[in-house]
Amino acid sequence: MSEKFVYDSLQDGKSIGALLESLAQGFSSGHLDFEGGGQKIHLSSEGLLNVVIKAKKKGNRSKVNLSISWQTEEGTGG
Repeated sequence: MSEKFVYDSLQDGKSIGALLESLAQGFSSGHLDFEGGGQKIHLSSEGLLNVVIKAKKKGNRSKVNLSISWQTEEGTGG
């Protein structure tokens, strides 16, 4: 079964910092819970995680992409 959560908003840098801190706490504890807009998903992070950070600047536009992925054993709620 596939579950998906999407979050899209316009925020200032301080708010994004707080969001990233919340994600960091979730990864540190091994449990990430996402809820909003009628969507809800729980992820368990364990073991090694793959991290990809991409930064790009083109003219007056800048972009940072952060991707974190991992695999969990069947039935662990990953």
